[in-house]
Amino acid sequence: MATRSTPPFSRLVWVAALALLSAACTTGSRQVTRSPVPARPGSPPEQADTAERDFRYHPASGGSYSYHRLDSVEYRLPTGSQVQVHGRTVFLTIGIEPHDSLYRVEFRLDSINQDPGTTYQPALDSLRLVRWSGEMGPTGGLGSFRVSPPSPFGERLSAELARRFFPAQPVGGVRPGMEWTDSARISIAGISVNQSDRVESHSTASELGMDEPPSIRIETESVLERQGSSTQTGEVIGELGSGLDSTTSYVDLWGRFLRSEGKETFDLLFSVPAVGQEVAARQLSHYRILRLQEPESD
Repeated sequence: MATRSTPPFSRLVWVAALALLSAACTTGSRQVTRSPVPARPGSPPEQADTAERDFRYHPASGGSYSYHRLDSVEYRLPTGSQVQVHGRTVFLTIGIEPHDSLYRVEFRLDSINQDPGTTYQPALDSLRLVRWSGEMGPTGGLGSFRVSPPSPFGERLSAELARRFFPAQPVGGVRPGMEWTDSARISIAGISVNQSDRVESHSTASELGMDEPPSIRIETESVLERQGSSTQTGEVIGELGSGLDSTTSYVDLWGRFLRSEGKETFDLLFSVPAVGQEVAARQLSHYRILRLQEPESD
């Protein structure tokens, strides 16, 4: 009787890398709970929310953006560690339109560049006229995200865009001194991949910055949990993970998402039940989003 050979760990690293780089269409639901903010001694009671004082998203919140991400992935093997570094910048144009009681949000890929000196990613070369669409309310939190035409890396980016852009705010908008929590589950189900990310976030809004127009600074700390599987290589690859995410973002007085930067750490375990082998990995990611200057009209 023929026996099945055990794949070397180098192949399992390749399998794990594929699992990190492949995902599919993203859908998500979010619920934002506003936590009471302790009053400062001698301060007046908190006033009711008003559109004039709150920072909210609206159709004019769209625009052109650059999104840079640098990932360092360490695969931990019995024979030692292997490290891969991936870097890229995505340029996007975002449009927001009213749609029933929500907003329809469309992301259009303008171009994508890989960082020199980082691990080459052939999948990025296949991205051309890609569009992502989703929905959100005036308080943000993207959901029902779709990508067209579908491609493994385009679908992978859908999960990132849903998390990184237009972070959720309290009902009624956000003001300096407020604190709130955001609970989200982002489910991925598509081409040979099934994955579920649970995100629990706590955010704090600080005083107005010196930007023109004035902007509000939002600090967010998130706890991440992931569970999923992939059959892209022809074998079932299980994935379990947990992580932490720390983000600083800015929204101006007009409700425009100006910029965001932060880092994320993820401890992941990939397993191949058929052969009884596992690969542990730690992914460290740094990211930065910038709203680009609008061209001046003649």
